[in-house]
Amino acid sequence: MLEFKSSAALTLGVELELMIVNRRDYNLTRGSDDLLSLLARKPHDFDIKPEITQGMIEIATSVHSRIGPLHQELRAIRDLMLPCADKLNIGLAGGGSHPFQRWGE
Repeated sequence: MLEFKSSAALTLGVELELMIVNRRDYNLTRGSDDLLSLLARKPHDFDIKPEITQGMIEIATSVHSRIGPLHQELRAIRDLMLPCADKLNIGLAGGGSHPFQRWGE
């Protein structure tokens, strides 16, 4: 069983798996290693790590007691990641399963 860090009552944080897609047909593509390598060169202390496949990465915010600072942290993570994704000519998507993912690939 996974151990979770304890936090104060009525706090929140976000953990999100993001899909890495190519910009030609928006299919999943390998890109996590290159993206994480570029992100490692940028000064930040965000929790951005590999996921189960090279077509995904995971981000996680810190724990917040108010929505405003949580929203600001998510925007800062996005602002860090998008220029790196642009440099690699990949897109980032989240919010569900990929409609034509082939798990074996």
